[in-house]
Amino acid sequence: MADTGADLEENTRTELVENLNNELVSHPYLQTRLPLSPTGHDLADKLADGLILCVLVDQFMPATISSENIKAGDVLSSEDQLKNCALFVDACMQIGIDLRGLEGADIYCKRKTTQLEEIIWDVIAAAILN
Repeated sequence: MADTGADLEENTRTELVENLNNELVSHPYLQTRLPLSPTGHDLADKLADGLILCVLVDQFMPATISSENIKAGDVLSSEDQLKNCALFVDACMQIGIDLRGLEGADIYCKRKTTQLEEIIWDVIAAAILN
């Protein structure tokens, strides 16, 4: 029996979460944020402050985001969260990732989550190809 679109999306999300957990779990900024749930049900909530996304770009594409500019901590203000989301979006533009209309506020407000997942895959692919 073939996967339905929903099954395929769930499988892709699960694989994405596995990649994020495996690659980023040891980063000191992410000790309280990882691991993500294996099913990815908490993905939008965990990405909304932009911290995981900034660390992802910083780790996979070094020197794209300056670590000093990443806002980290157990509790981030709304302003810091929005800054992280904007840093991620700017970094993606810098490395040539198609944002599919995604803006930092979309990440913060947990909108366009499918586009965000696709963009994360694009960042991982760009790092592999570099």
